[in-house]
Amino acid sequence: IDKLSRVGRDNYSVGMLFNAWLLEDEQVFRGMQDLEIQTSENFSPDAMAWPLVPPAGYQAPLSRCTGPAGVLSNASMFGIQSSLLQHVVQEALNAPVSIEEYLNYVQGQARFQFKPCRACSS
Repeated sequence: IDKLSRVGRDNYSVGMLFNAWLLEDEQVFRGMQDLEIQTSENFSPDAMAWPLVPPAGYQAPLSRCTGPAGVLSNASMFGIQSSLLQHVVQEALNAPVSIEEYLNYVQGQARFQFKPCRACSS
């Protein structure tokens, strides 16, 4: 949600958010989380708007406690547990991103040849 906000998206589908979640899990957490999405048989996650879009300028707690040298010592003030930090690729936090490439990825378009939601089968 943080990165979608940073690239200027103020509305997105459940499928787009899931694709962003998969990307961030791989880049920031080395794929240490098991992520899945389930829908009813006649429903596609790219057809449902994500209802919990934060206000402009939102920054996730992990992003807020990151400086040029990595995660700051005050991470616990933002609710970040030290046990989580061992799985974080600090260079990936707040790294510059190509807006076009990022949006193509999370929208499941272009050269990536993904469906609108990569985890969905049709």
